[in-house]
This record gives sequence, structure tokens and C-alpha cells, in this order.
Amino acid sequence: MSEAFKATRGKIAIKRTDSTPKKVGDIIYEQNENPNFKTGTVFSVGEPVIENNGSSIPCEVNVGDHVLYTLEHGFMSIAGFDMIQQIGLIALCDEGTSIQ
Repeated sequence: MSEAFKATRGKIAIKRTDSTPKKVGDIIYEQNENPNFKTGTVFSVGEPVIENNGSSIPCEVNVGDHVLYTLEHGFMSIAGFDMIQQIGLIALCDEGTSIQ
């Protein structure tokens, strides 16, 4: 991971799984994608979230983990990465998992 690109407190940088159309023989098809959920690989994890009472909530994922996440809690797409809040993580998943 490059130190020049690091997620800030409570944020996670995720490289979205490529969903380019696939070609089988001479037929090109695009897999239907569920617009509410995305999969990707964690690139950078910010510092833990600090609650109002001063306790910290550490992130449960590590760089390199494959995750299922939602964009419903706010996100930004920057340089090919989705920057999401930690609350947007749903699950760890296997690489290549597709959500339909």
C-alpha cells in the first residue's frame, strides 16, 4: 500500500471488483449487477471510529480482504476506488463472488 494514499478515520478505500462485460464465443453479455451491493478488495483502512463517549470502534477488515459493501451510507469514488464509511461494510466474501 502506498503511504501517499491512505483512508482517513472511519473510512475504507475499496477497489471495486471489475464488472466488465464477458465474451463467450461471439456473444457478449453483461452480468446483471445488484445496484445496492458491490464487491471489492480493501486497499486501505483508516483509524478506528471514535464514539461520543470516547470509545473506539476498530475496523474488522484488513488490507487485501474481499468484501461485500453498500453505497447507501455515503461514498466517494476517487481514482478508481470507492471510499466508504466503515458502517457500509456488510460481509467478508470469497474473491469472485457476484451479487445478483
